[in-house]
Amino acid sequence: MSIYETATGWQIKVQRNGHRFVHFVAGLDQKSEAKSIESQAIADMARGIRPDAKQLIHGTGLTLQFAFDATFEHRWKYESKAYQKKVQQYWNALDKFFIKQKKVTRLTDVDTLMVDEYIRTLRDKGNKPKTINNKLTCLSSMIKHMVHEGRLQHPPLIEWEKVGDNSRMRYYSPYEEARLIELAQAWEFHKPEMNELLVDFIIVLFDTGMRPWREAHQLHCGWIKSDINGMPVIRIPKEYSKTKKPRDIPMTDRVKEILLKRVTGQLVDFQPFKKLEYRWHCCRFWNESVRHEMNWTDEEVWYGMRHTFATRLVSANVQMKVIQRLMGHAKITQTAKYAKVTDEALQSGIEALQGKDKSVDKVSPNVLPNEILLALTA
Repeated sequence: MSIYETATGWQIKVQRNGHRFVHFVAGLDQKSEAKSIESQAIADMARGIRPDAKQLIHGTGLTLQFAFDATFEHRWKYESKAYQKKVQQYWNALDKFFIKQKKVTRLTDVDTLMVDEYIRTLRDKGNKPKTINNKLTCLSSMIKHMVHEGRLQHPPLIEWEKVGDNSRMRYYSPYEEARLIELAQAWEFHKPEMNELLVDFIIVLFDTGMRPWREAHQLHCGWIKSDINGMPVIRIPKEYSKTKKPRDIPMTDRVKEILLKRVTGQLVDFQPFKKLEYRWHCCRFWNESVRHEMNWTDEEVWYGMRHTFATRLVSANVQMKVIQRLMGHAKITQTAKYAKVTDEALQSGIEALQGKDKSVDKVSPNVLPNEILLALTA
């Protein structure tokens, strides 16, 4: 027998005619797929062909169920229970449409036209654009993970619904920033050095406005450059930029100190934050510490640090074009929303100070009274 059950899936080991094939299939409910891969591997070996795991998965069909299970294990396993429940609901909607109605079980058979039909079905059921996009995130994550794993070569395109500019933007006050750092210092990691790494990561996010996982987490030593004036900057390559354009971000003293400590003597391809795993370290820290200690109901909002960077620049009267460049926005309209946020926060503060609004709850929690006074007297 060449298939063995493990705690989390099925281990395949086949040896024939001098060829050895080893592959793991995640998910205890994927035995039939494991058997299919095993049979094809044995057939290839009988013909003297060395089996390729990726090709076998393409050939037997990368199932939707497998893609969901593998993505859940990689992406959603350490999310909060509430978020996992939402993901399961999104998957149930996919399962109902693709598997039960369209009789499509393989992700490799899902094309762009079929995705468009799924979107139209959601519209017909009265789903709003934002709800449709939420449901599409499950499918999108599955596709991206399978492409990243090399198991899906021709992914379908997803045309996202257009929504109004009414999305909630989370940003943090200086007190909340300090509290986040305190919690990161106190969080119980298996290795104490991970606390300092997490603290440094949080500070870099607040002081650079980099996208957390696409840019900051991927930071290389080779990104540390000098601009035309000889000032140290982080130069994000176009390959990692969402707009596919490189950009320079000046370093604060805090960032200089952190990077000097972490990259000195390292090779250009060294990544100082690579050991900080998003699912294992960051999700657990946020869901088990931050939300509890800060009494927040928000899902984890690491992007809030990027938003905070932008709103602080707006408050300091930095030109919009400069902020757009630092943030890596394709359009100035993306940057302009931060001006609206700070205007609303100041207005709430002014009304509270003048006694027009007696309700403390209506004052923005992200702007402290002394900050408002400083802004008014500047």
